Order: sequence, then structure tokens, then C-alpha cells
Amino acid sequence: MAFLIKPYVLLLIVVRFPRFLEPVQGERPIWYGRLSAKCVLGSLVAFFIILLLAVLLGVIPTIGPAIALFLIIIDLIILIRALVRVSSTEYFISNYRVFVRYGIIRREIYEVRHEWISNYTIRQGFMDRLLNRGDLVIGTPGHYKGYVEMKCVSNPITLKDLLENVLQKYRRWEDVRNKLRRLEEEFELGRIDQARYTELKNKYQEELEKIWD
Repeated sequence: MAFLIKPYVLLLIVVRFPRFLEPVQGERPIWYGRLSAKCVLGSLVAFFIILLLAVLLGVIPTIGPAIALFLIIIDLIILIRALVRVSSTEYFISNYRVFVRYGIIRREIYEVRHEWISNYTIRQGFMDRLLNRGDLVIGTPGHYKGYVEMKCVSNPITLKDLLENVLQKYRRWEDVRNKLRRLEEEFELGRIDQARYTELKNKYQEELEKIWD
């Protein structure tokens, strides 16, 4: 379980690593999600309409059962396609990177390190706003095609705020790590004594731990 506390929302979610992502040392999972079921809503509506037609036509003698069987086959294809679309999409945010995966046969995988991210924005149409879904577009200049998309996620504004919070923490974490590196260099050059070195090192390590708690 992971508790993500923000001024605007309290989320209680189960966070895990994606199937095709190997964790690196010190990596902590923060958020995991998939393509929203709201994005296949049209397919689900079509599924139930066709199923109803198949049931109604099935009671008609002669050609009714054959047409009904044909509609049921089409219906199953629609349902399987919708389920595969959702299950083959994974989104993940950790304290180090953002991970995006699409597809089973034609697979697309993106791993975006936090330092690559320059900006992020939400893309929503009218229906997206009504259903509280949308795309989170992450700018990655010089990497991939300049951006990576988390397509059709639920609560995109909440997710955008979560990513912003993670990136702020990452910048603080990097700043403390740089201080720790400079401290090591100063100590190796003999510019600070052992007592001062130990004091500052313990202080910086405590700060690093607190950032992701």
C-alpha cells in the first residue's frame, strides 16, 4: 500500500512495478495505472446493443438464429478488443522515472527519467471533461519524439498534480545528492575534518530519506 498525501486529495492505492520494468536500486513505486475503462465506453455500449439485437433475432424462425450467431461473434470481437486495449496499456511513476507501455503485438515502451521532463500538460475534449478522462502529455526534448503520452487516464488533473509533486521532490533530492557529492570531495581534499564531515553526511542522508517518506 502507498499513501500519497497532497493538499488537495488523499489517495489510497496499491502500487506495483509494471511487468516489463526492472526496478533500479533505491527506486520506489509511487503510482500505477492503465488506460481508463471510460475510453472503451463506446465499445461496451455497442456490445450490449448488439447482444440485445442477437437475443431478439434469435427467436425468429429460419434465418433468425444464424443472424444472431453472427452478431454474437461480432460482439465477442468487440468485447475482446476493448479488454485487450485496456489490459495491454500500463502507466507508472516512480521516484526516478515515468514508464509508459502500449500494445501486445506491436509494443511501444517509453522510460522517461525525471530530469528529461521539461513540461507536462493535459489534453481533453468536451466528452473527456464530462467523463473526467484525458491525456497527460509529458514534454521530453531530445528524447523519443519530444514528448510521451499517457493516453486516456482517469482524473487527469489529479495525475498531473501528482507528477508535479513528484518532480518537485526529485529536484530537492538531486540538490541534496549534489551537496553530498561536494561534501565527499571536500573531505577527500582535506578541507573539512572528520567530525564536520560525519555531521554533514548524516544530515544530508536524513534529508534524502525524508524526501520520499
